[in-house]
Amino acid sequence: MPAPPSTVTQEIFRSRWMAPQADITAPQGYQTTFVNGEQVDSELMVDDGIIQDLKEGIWLGPVRLGLGLSVGAEYSDQQDNNTATNSSDDWSPFVSPSLALTYDREVGPWTINARYAGGITYYTNPNYNSGGTSSQRNPLTQTGSFGVGHTGDRHRLTLSGAASGGTGFSIDAGENINQTNAAAALDWIYILGNFINVGAKANYSTQISEYSESTYQDTTLTTWNADLLSEWSVTGKSQIRFVLGTGRTEQDFGGPEQAWRSYTQALTGWRYAPTEKIRTEILAGVAYVEGNEATDERFLGPRLAYRFTGTYDATAKTSIRATFGLDATDIQPDFRLEAFWRPRETTGVSLGAYQDQSYSSTSFGQFQINRGFVLSMSQQLLSKLELLLSAGYQQTENINLDGGLDQPSYEYGFGSAALTYRLNRWSSLRFSWWQTFDTGEEQTTTTNGQQQGTRITASFNLTF
Repeated sequence: MPAPPSTVTQEIFRSRWMAPQADITAPQGYQTTFVNGEQVDSELMVDDGIIQDLKEGIWLGPVRLGLGLSVGAEYSDQQDNNTATNSSDDWSPFVSPSLALTYDREVGPWTINARYAGGITYYTNPNYNSGGTSSQRNPLTQTGSFGVGHTGDRHRLTLSGAASGGTGFSIDAGENINQTNAAAALDWIYILGNFINVGAKANYSTQISEYSESTYQDTTLTTWNADLLSEWSVTGKSQIRFVLGTGRTEQDFGGPEQAWRSYTQALTGWRYAPTEKIRTEILAGVAYVEGNEATDERFLGPRLAYRFTGTYDATAKTSIRATFGLDATDIQPDFRLEAFWRPRETTGVSLGAYQDQSYSSTSFGQFQINRGFVLSMSQQLLSKLELLLSAGYQQTENINLDGGLDQPSYEYGFGSAALTYRLNRWSSLRFSWWQTFDTGEEQTTTTNGQQQGTRITASFNLTF
């Protein structure tokens, strides 16, 4: 099955990363309902194949160790800061070692898991700089995740987190940057009575972008939110919910000022699961928004807030999940659709369509609205030959919260194909093609003028 759909921004940024993406499998935080002490609902979880990659390896007690090595050659028509002087600098041999660790254990009521994956790619041609110069040229990329859970007779508590760090191409900046991401989530549900539950949820995330080759300032974007909730089970299939929440999002360019938006909101709604395969939730209420940069009345003060979530697990081979809502700091509704389909054992398809938003990482006081989709398909052609196709498109709209001039909107897309032939369980040959497309002014006005384009890679891979 292809990996869970992400966003075009993330797919392009990580397109050169060689090691498994261990943070993608991080626990999402349970959305648990208890009726008469029994769990009847949980978040959609999908095994994207990365877990299996990490499990195949060397056992060191409870820890599985996976070692990888790729050697090959890469061609790219993108050159960092236009440093190429002849066609021989458009390609380079490379070597890329990687390491993966995974730990899973159940001890009584406790469940613990942790994953890590890291790798570095070294290009032997010193004039091949399509991935960046200096420390960006031979990037070290790392991802990790953890989850801790405790289940008792009357409660369930989970703590999860994920982190990543590495170099990649930024759509917003139009250049290669270093970026670090971290996130953590806490989820707690307590059975107060046979039909009444109470709980709390908290989420925190941060993104640090470092620009070493342009006039952009290093940027930190931070978001956190917390909810207190109560739930009354009307029937075995439906519950009434009350949620009181608060949160804040910040944009920091390292100067004396920060742009921020914060909210407090109260929601009430209904959760309904007509069958074991269908689960829905509708919440609506009022919120109050504050901010130091937004002077436009549309983005401040009292407003309506709402959320909708629907999940349909048709069969073990088909799952659909959709979310739609306007949380207090949003300036337009968020939307997310995730669909997974395996029509046959040799074919897997995943689709992610989205509209999300955040502060810009390049323009102070600007908010970004991203709309796009990512579609992936894997096909087992022969017993040892697999084809993976992927494509995505994203439109980014910039909105100035103080009513001033908006930065130009832009569009970006990509297409890729990879053919893998497995020689045996621990070795394979891989040929991949990657193409990006952009029509936006944001990329053409950067100081270094570099553009993503065509990239072709051929490699021999070992995994132990």
